[in-house]
Amino acid sequence: GLCHKSGGCFVNGKHFIGNQQLSRKLIGRTKEALRQRNVQFAQAHGDASDEALLDYVRSEAARFGGWQNVITSAGLPSPKKQKPTSKRQIFKEEFRCQAESGSAQSNRTAASNPEEEGDPLLPS
Repeated sequence: GLCHKSGGCFVNGKHFIGNQQLSRKLIGRTKEALRQRNVQFAQAHGDASDEALLDYVRSEAARFGGWQNVITSAGLPSPKKQKPTSKRQIFKEEFRCQAESGSAQSNRTAASNPEEEGDPLLPS
């Protein structure tokens, strides 16, 4: 995997080895960002009736010939077989964004504090 001089590594692009505290912070930030997305969606569609939301879901499912086809076409597991949150694509994408955001922030901090290094989880 890609390793940084501090010991933080990407193993096959999936998991971090090394700085566990930073990894936990990134996981926390990722979960919070996803929670905020859910809140924003709920606020944006909060006035919609259940029937309006169901009509939307039905119309989207009709484009694919049924909801099971939507799930299959998207490559998603059946709801009863859902992956843990940290294994889902949306989590992985948001985690990557949080890591990059943290790296950019660390680089700004390091520029103002030259004795500090950047994000140990991302290669420089």
